[in-house]
Amino acid sequence: MLREHRNFRDGFEERLQHRWGPALDLYECVRVCCLEAGEDFAKRGSQQANGSDPKLAALTLLHARACLVASEVQSLLRSGHAAGAQARWRTLLRAAELVAIATDPTLVPVSMPVRLPRQSLQSGQARGCPARPVPWMCPATPKW
Repeated sequence: MLREHRNFRDGFEERLQHRWGPALDLYECVRVCCLEAGEDFAKRGSQQANGSDPKLAALTLLHARACLVASEVQSLLRSGHAAGAQARWRTLLRAAELVAIATDPTLVPVSMPVRLPRQSLQSGQARGCPARPVPWMCPATPKW
């Protein structure tokens, strides 16, 4: 029974690799580049700050967490668990929101929407926000 299921799963993963292999390999390349860039940045930053910069420490921990989650996304994608990968991907979005807030406190994520006057919403132009804002980046205090 287990051998039969393993054979079925192995066949599925082979077909998935055949179909999505190049995209999955590209994802892994980007993930490894981000990991290495973060390692280099953390080494240089910790040498310069001597461990006294709490923002750098927080960003380093967020980066490490994001790298772990990105690895989980890769594993889930390679085994065909797309819905689970998407759920973990949303966790990466939340980490990106935290990084954005840590580096620019005037930004708030979409999960904390800015209350805008009705006319701004109807015209589609909220002052202070780009015409097509990145979903999680909008000023906390609109510039009227």
